[in-house]
Amino acid sequence: MSFLPKKNVLVPVDFSDTSAPAVRTAQELSSGSVHVIYVNPSLNPVSPLAVWGDEEAEQRCAETAHQYLKSWLQEHGIDSVRTAVPIGQPAEEILRYADSHEIDLVVIPAHGHTRLAQALLGSVVDRVVRCASVPVLVLHKQSS
Repeated sequence: MSFLPKKNVLVPVDFSDTSAPAVRTAQELSSGSVHVIYVNPSLNPVSPLAVWGDEEAEQRCAETAHQYLKSWLQEHGIDSVRTAVPIGQPAEEILRYADSHEIDLVVIPAHGHTRLAQALLGSVVDRVVRCASVPVLVLHKQSS
């Protein structure tokens, strides 16, 4: 079995300047479908919307994020990809999506946070690399 190309490739994006190149790389590596997801964070339990009991607020936020994802892809000239906006913790949702959609490869951009920031905040990339059941390709930002 060869490493490349892969049939189903997943690219989590955060709309940073490294996201569009990651999607293009995934398209080059895929012989099938490219799945692009943005994980919409869960509402903070003490946010006004949660406190006031607006259960639909999270879903409305995710729908707005999904529309933005589609326009962002169009703005960057990226088409023929599947999109999704799950709600939750980014690393967990990326892993869940990969497992439930028969993903063969995850292409994820690294953001180059300092070691201190990673230690304090954790890293979505680190967690995905450690816990994914499929290969993960981490793309580092090219210096200009």
